Amino acid sequence: GDDDTGDDDTGDDDTGDDDAGDDDAGDDDAGDDDAGDDDTGDDDTGDDDTGDDDTGDDDTGGDDAGDDDAGDDDAGDDDTGDDDTGDDDTGDDDTSSGGDLLVESSEAEAIPAGPGAVDTPVLEASLEVVGAPAGNLITGLEMTLSIAHPDISELEIRLCSPGCGAFVVLSDGSLVSGSAFTDTTFESGGNSLGGGSSPYTGSFSPQESLGGFNDYAAIDNWTLQIFNSGSSAGTLESWSLLFTWSPPS
Repeated sequence: GDDDTGDDDTGDDDTGDDDAGDDDAGDDDAGDDDAGDDDTGDDDTGDDDTGDDDTGDDDTGGDDAGDDDAGDDDAGDDDTGDDDTGDDDTGDDDTSSGGDLLVESSEAEAIPAGPGAVDTPVLEASLEVVGAPAGNLITGLEMTLSIAHPDISELEIRLCSPGCGAFVVLSDGSLVSGSAFTDTTFESGGNSLGGGSSPYTGSFSPQESLGGFNDYAAIDNWTLQIFNSGSSAGTLESWSLLFTWSPPS
């Protein structure tokens, strides 16, 4: 009754404890090592290959697609948004708000001896004004010149608008003496020619206001006329015009 049937062979050793229940089926092979932890769940499928390294972080999400190529460098920041379209070409360099325009000639021209015919200049020098848009309006004008002549009191100097439809007398000779104008700038608010001395370097008020050209356009050919009432020749060494202009209102 006790030894063979009930205790040793059937109930305890072979069937219930060692072979079926504990070692082979339940603990080592199926549940823990092979299926659940190492191969399927943690190392191959979930963490290393699929989820973290290849698909999610390095190739698709982080380096190639999201950050470097598509989002930051090429499309978003450098080419489209900041440099080409927004700041340099369209907004800042446009002529919509007016500005200054300098036109100058450093080519020397002879001033022939006079006297010429009445009200006929011995020299007409021209500057072509380009760079301001059509329809601009002059709001300010300065003229700078250098002249060598034995007696500048014999010279009358005028600036003419395109076609000489209007002119301003800069100096008629009555307020000056000496042998030169050197880098003499005629502008509103300058010093009096009568209070200066040759070579009149600096800023001087013309005898007639350059404001007479306000609301003219800074375009086409502007002409410097020089009349010589004496018998001596001279040289126009250089001259320039500085326009301040605004767009039409």
